[in-house]
Amino acid sequence: MELASIVLRKVLEIVDSYVMLAPREIIETYRRQLFESFANLLGQLKPEGQGTLTRIVELLIRVAKQIGGDAALGVVCVELVESRFLVNIFEGLRESYEAHQTTGPNKKHPPTAMQISDYFSLLARIVIANTAGFVEVVRMVSERTTQQSVPDFMKWLLSEWFGHVRGLLRYGEGCTNANCQKFLNMGHPSQRKLNCFGLTMLLETNQPWILERLQDLMIMWADVVVELRDDHGVNEWVFFCIDQPLRMGMVMN
Repeated sequence: MELASIVLRKVLEIVDSYVMLAPREIIETYRRQLFESFANLLGQLKPEGQGTLTRIVELLIRVAKQIGGDAALGVVCVELVESRFLVNIFEGLRESYEAHQTTGPNKKHPPTAMQISDYFSLLARIVIANTAGFVEVVRMVSERTTQQSVPDFMKWLLSEWFGHVRGLLRYGEGCTNANCQKFLNMGHPSQRKLNCFGLTMLLETNQPWILERLQDLMIMWADVVVELRDDHGVNEWVFFCIDQPLRMGMVMN
């Protein structure tokens, strides 16, 4: 997994294909090795390679849920944390959050917008698969990183998450203003919808850290509805199914 970039890209493409063709075999036999290798690669790849990497993990999460229910999904999530893959994801998001709190000569540069978009899309996929499982992931990661309580951890995470999604929906892909450059790479409507679904499903927790964000949620819902409309009414993305069953050989949304 740590070969030259061209070979690595081919390796990731092959792994991606095998996961699509034989998901059960991959997840039952090779998941831990994959997660550990992916954790070492996270943040080191070019955008295209990182997108492939996070897409593979997203697919494995969906496969685990489909073939083994919440129990299998829980095992996968624990191993994603223990391998440091999800720990590195959250550390990257924390780095982005802290960078966005700085200004002037002391301003820090956050990770790339595409990188952050991939991270949030992966988290949204976990939320959609099992909301309570996501909260448990947050607890485990917090114990290994910031040592914060779940409410304190979610406070900064949601601040960064809503800001990222809302900025994309408001400014779109044609933005040239420096204030919205960080949002430009969550470019696909399905990816923005995925994040909208994930944030909305956090309401299932009935926790203050999401209930106090109702205004942010309503603004996001309104923005999504506006985006999903074109000059002739509602466009094709309204009918995008966020959790459609996996089928061998299908192209994932």
